Amino acid sequence: MSFPDDEPAKTINEKAKAHGYELEHTFMEDIVDTAKKLGVEFIYHTYNSQRSPEGFPDLVLMKTVRGKSVLVFLEVKGVTKGGGSGPLSVRPGKASAAQQAWVDGLKKVEGDVHAAIVYPWQREELTESLLEVFR
Repeated sequence: MSFPDDEPAKTINEKAKAHGYELEHTFMEDIVDTAKKLGVEFIYHTYNSQRSPEGFPDLVLMKTVRGKSVLVFLEVKGVTKGGGSGPLSVRPGKASAAQQAWVDGLKKVEGDVHAAIVYPWQREELTESLLEVFR
């Protein structure tokens, strides 16, 4: 999807939001802020995944709850910046087969381990889920 370049002063994030979308990194920052407010002790994000295993989730959150560690793995989806020149463009986020395989495998781990692929329109549901697992 390309946004018309009728407002060149707007950033890609402003254009995405004006069209009802949210950039992946902005959504991820909001999740990290929420996790910090919930007292999550460890937050991990690989900033350059070029040498990491394909599909590993974007965020790993860990907090001690009632003496036990609770782990949450999140593959964060939003829209990402498109390449090339001309009007700013975005691509809707979609989980790759490798990302889906990681999340599916992590869901099978016994204990307080949770995994999901999350999208900006699931923000309220995600916040409620984080509140539930980290309380």
